[in-house]
Amino acid sequence: MQVLLQPQYLKRFILTTGYYFFSYFGYYGFVLWLPSILATVYHLSLVKTFTYTLFVALAAIAGRAAAFWTIERFGRKQLFYVGFGLGGVAALLFGLIKDPSLLVWGACILSFLYEQGVAGTVVYTAELYPSKVRATATCWSTGAGRISSAVSPIVFGYFMKIHFYYGVFLTMAIFFWVAVALVYFLGVETRGRSLAEIGAA
Repeated sequence: MQVLLQPQYLKRFILTTGYYFFSYFGYYGFVLWLPSILATVYHLSLVKTFTYTLFVALAAIAGRAAAFWTIERFGRKQLFYVGFGLGGVAALLFGLIKDPSLLVWGACILSFLYEQGVAGTVVYTAELYPSKVRATATCWSTGAGRISSAVSPIVFGYFMKIHFYYGVFLTMAIFFWVAVALVYFLGVETRGRSLAEIGAA
């Protein structure tokens, strides 16, 4: 890890560990609690809960497909802006839905969006580092995401316990937007550029 703290890598290490930590916090917290949210908050039946969850999973697959279709056309950073930027907005709106018939649409839109951001983390990280430190950087960066994905269900579970349900969606939005801010201010676009051009050779 010490090599990643050197000046030539430090900014990018902050970027990649940061967007993994903040985006995965919102992502995994929501994904793991979604069935409980549907059943507890919106009082859906078990059948409807699992049916909606299936639709959300299909929307997630479509979101990944959209990400891989657009990534070479519009670049890597746009995946974060669309996926987590708009995903944060969708999270806030989803938390305001009262009509159960609209839940599946809100959840599918949210899933479609944030999966694009998650796809961006996978592709973008590998392109920001030279081959001699790429594996180390990727492991430490994804490790930050693993930590947040373990902590977020506990935090979201606490929100559920105290009936602060909108806290789930508010936290998602804030954490997604922090990840977007990191990419905007610290990230460089890598599409169509060599490793030397982006300083990763």
